[in-house]
Formats: sequence, C-alpha cells, structure tokens
Amino acid sequence: MSHHVYNTTGLILDKIAAGETSDFVYVFTRDLGLVGAHAQGTRSMKSKIRYAIDAPARSTVSLVRGKNKWRLISAVPEKSYFATFRNDPEKQKLCAQTLYLIKKLLAGEDPNQELFQIVNDGLDFLDTGISTDIPDQIRNFEAILILRILHILGYIPETETLKPFYMSIDWDVELVMSLAPVRKEAVRVINDSLQATGL
Repeated sequence: MSHHVYNTTGLILDKIAAGETSDFVYVFTRDLGLVGAHAQGTRSMKSKIRYAIDAPARSTVSLVRGKNKWRLISAVPEKSYFATFRNDPEKQKLCAQTLYLIKKLLAGEDPNQELFQIVNDGLDFLDTGISTDIPDQIRNFEAILILRILHILGYIPETETLKPFYMSIDWDVELVMSLAPVRKEAVRVINDSLQATGL
C-alpha cells in the first residue's frame, strides 16, 4: 500500500535520539503545522539527511504518514541557523529560544501558514537586519517577534499602542527601533500572555 508523500518547508525545532541509529524530529512545517516524525538511520555517518535535521534549521522535508506515526523520509537543508549565528551567541540564543517557544505553544498538527511566515521571516531579518552592537535593536526585535507569535495564536489582548507592531508582518529597522518608548508595556503584555498559557 503506497502512502502520500507531503513535501513542504519546515523549521527544525528539535530532535531526540530514537534507538541506536534514528531520531525523532520536531518540525514546524508550512503546510502541516507541528509534526513529530521518526527519521530512520539519521544518526549514521552514511545518512544523507542527518545535517538537514540538525536544529535549529530550515529544510525542505518529505513526510509520510503511517498508521500511527509520521516518518521523515527526506530532507534538504536550506539554512542552518546554528551555522548562520555561529559567531553571534546573542542571535543564536534568541533563535533557539524562539523555536523552543513555538514547540511549547503549538499543540500539534494544525496548519498555520501565517505563523510560519512570521517566524521564518523574523529569523531571516534577525540574520540580515539586526545588529547586536545596538542593544535596543535586538531587545526590540525580540519583543516584536514574540508579540506577533502570541497575537496570531490568540494570546495578545487588543492593545492600541502595540497594534502597529503585532498587526504587521513586515520588518524594517525603523519599525524595530520605534518600539523603544513602549517596550516596557510590550514586555508586560508578553509576560502576562505567557503566564496565561501556563508556560
């Protein structure tokens, strides 16, 4: 019996050793939502996909749904965030924390392409548009990114002063820097919202 192969872009959130040679991989996919998939033989040095599932990363993945579980049968690396932020520990930490938050907030398979775009575009802008030499930039960026994630998941109350930041999906430095006067309010709203989720 043949199974349908789902080809999609995914953010590799985490992987856990499963047996001697395999992994269990958490992938936030553009088209399927959060998927936990068994990846056979990926801990072997001969595996062609082992580097494509090293979290944190973005990869093109092929998934098959079996009777009781997903199987990851192929993965092609697009961007290794670990390598991208290798020389910038602050960005590397923020990237890892963001993907960890996504893993915690998503309950399971529920496609959310808008959320995927927010996270994907945010991490790309963190790479190309944010300077850690300007402390306000990365602090403001982090607050806006988390606001957008929580908003799209329905955790942010309607807040007029913060709406310009969480309603947009675009990124530019001017927007990021303009959060400064209301960053304390943003942090308070984020903390209250995270507390409400039980995290």
